[in-house]
Amino acid sequence: MKIALLGYGNVGKAFAPLLASKRAIYPFPIVAVHSARHGTAFNQKGLDINPPFGPAR
Repeated sequence: MKIALLGYGNVGKAFAPLLASKRAIYPFPIVAVHSARHGTAFNQKGLDINPPFGPAR
């Protein structure tokens, strides 16, 4: 299972490190993040907590 986050505001930014801290229990990588303000980030192998966003459209 892989996770994509739609929206990366307060909730998304808080959820990413929480999931990373529980990696042993929930081994699901966040592979995509989309934000209307920041654009989109995608990596098939998983993203860092601060992903590099592409252009917003």
